[in-house]
Amino acid sequence: MSHDIFADSPDTLEPARTGDSYRAVQGQPATMKRAPRVAIVHDWLVTYAGAERVLEQMIGCFPQADLFSLVDFVEERKFLHGKRATTSFIQRLPLAKKKYRAYLPLMPLAIEQLDLGAYDLVISSSHAVAKGVLTGPDQVHISYVHSPIRYAWDLQHQYLEQSNLTRGLRSMIARMILHYIRNWDTRTSNSVDHFVANSQFIARRIKKVYRRDADVIFPPVDVQSFVVGEQKEDFYLTASRMVPYKKIDLIVEAFSRMPGKRLVVIGDGPEMNAIRAKAGPNVEILGYQPFAVLHDHMRRAKAFVFAAEEDFGIAPVEAQACGTPVIAYGKGGALETVRELGQPHPTGLFFREQTVPAVVAAVREFEQHAQRFSALDCRANAERFSIATFRERFVGFVEQVMPGATRHGDGARRQPGDTGGGGQKNDGGRVRVLALDQSGGLDQAEVSLLNVASHLRESVEVVLFDDGPFRLALEEAGVTVDVLDAPMLRGMRGGRRVPKSRTLAGIVSLVRETAKRARHVDVIYANTPRAMLVGALAGLLARRPVVWHLRDATAADPLGRVQRTALKWCARVALERAIADSPASKQAFEAFMKASRLPIDVIEEDASRTSRADAAVSAVLAQAAMRGAR
Repeated sequence: MSHDIFADSPDTLEPARTGDSYRAVQGQPATMKRAPRVAIVHDWLVTYAGAERVLEQMIGCFPQADLFSLVDFVEERKFLHGKRATTSFIQRLPLAKKKYRAYLPLMPLAIEQLDLGAYDLVISSSHAVAKGVLTGPDQVHISYVHSPIRYAWDLQHQYLEQSNLTRGLRSMIARMILHYIRNWDTRTSNSVDHFVANSQFIARRIKKVYRRDADVIFPPVDVQSFVVGEQKEDFYLTASRMVPYKKIDLIVEAFSRMPGKRLVVIGDGPEMNAIRAKAGPNVEILGYQPFAVLHDHMRRAKAFVFAAEEDFGIAPVEAQACGTPVIAYGKGGALETVRELGQPHPTGLFFREQTVPAVVAAVREFEQHAQRFSALDCRANAERFSIATFRERFVGFVEQVMPGATRHGDGARRQPGDTGGGGQKNDGGRVRVLALDQSGGLDQAEVSLLNVASHLRESVEVVLFDDGPFRLALEEAGVTVDVLDAPMLRGMRGGRRVPKSRTLAGIVSLVRETAKRARHVDVIYANTPRAMLVGALAGLLARRPVVWHLRDATAADPLGRVQRTALKWCARVALERAIADSPASKQAFEAFMKASRLPIDVIEEDASRTSRADAAVSAVLAQAAMRGAR
């Protein structure tokens, strides 16, 4: 694929628009001489699924970008990093929130009405119509394609059958609309300067449909949130939304014919009743489960069974991140994410037909070769699809086709991976800090953190596990702050009992959310004991050093026996160093730990030397970040 985006003229081209500050020479990509104006276009924002995971990382790569979408009804907005999308007229049409898909015939018109004329770089994240935005000759349009519109192209007949549109007037109207969509989709592919596909499978589909080549950058998978389990138990696992093309019914029927083999099914959806009807006594259907339960089963299962033809398929990668091999249908993205028997370090095997006998034969073949699959090989293969790898490759690709495009508003170019948490410092050379505190109140510990955070205002993000006046004080000081409400931590006090299942699931969710934020910083700074418990586990997942600020006598904190044991374990395993507010705190902690080689810096605080203490804390955090990077 050619990267010469201004090859039409033999001369040096000066842009016609006033204020533009880049030029292109024949045979060379245009080079930005200032921070570019970037727009990111997504089809629709209604949920957080695979395409939205890619969008989340695109925004992380280009935090200065403006966001555009046909509609924006998504409720859980953390993945948008505070952005609100500029939407189309469909946003205001009747019942658009629940029936936005019914407006498919209007979507080509709607996407073309989004005005992107003010932007130098347009990035579309498209599985439907986003790539059809209108751009001019002085703009660069990169389209990351999850798939050409499936139901308009090779999956049209399957879509019509599943929608009961195979005959009659409604069928005729649907076919005419899809014909119109195909013509529009082909025509608008000409306005894309560079195609990026999420797999070789989709690259071939792009070549077939648009007659264009595409670079392949695999989508990001949050492999760091999954922990390897090397001890496998005697059951198989499948997990998915229960819709027809996922073929969960096929897997359930196959295992029902193998009564000696146990299958666990996690997921929910419109096919649930039909799937339950096919399940034998050896098939356990759990329905929808939170991440903690899914993660636990993935770590313990002897294999993950996957029967869908996916464009990429995140679930098989997540299973491998848990050290679990995969038995998959040998078509689509699975062929690129699973290493088959016969390859070095295999991580799974394939069945070639979506039939019950094929699944049964594949399971039996797997059991004959089970000893050839290594949990560590599975994990190593999954690492190829990490968030950091996606960011590095995507930013590198953009910079290749448009040099200078990754320059940020302060004029300093951000290197690939800087926002991906690679342990590097930000543009100003500051250490990026994620500060954690369990309280929403303003006690002595919180006042101290308020001073430190104000000192580090440009490079710190504070996360609280309870809301209250402390958040307001941080916001007034100009500090970035977020609240992850965690009643399960507040319920750990004294003799109060919280159901263990609720507590465990809540803590796992809290650790996961904290780990996501930790990947964008250099060091985690825990201000309280319970914040340290969460921060230490998040630090292990995100591979970030953790510093704990000891205050008063930590051993006197009213934690239960289990929590105190966890505190000791986390301190030994996860802490890079600690800060004590007095020699007494240091001695109390050393007595509490009984034996620890943890470096402890004593930084005493008083009203006359607050700024000096804050600077000393900053220095300790910088040292921990440097040691952690090594």
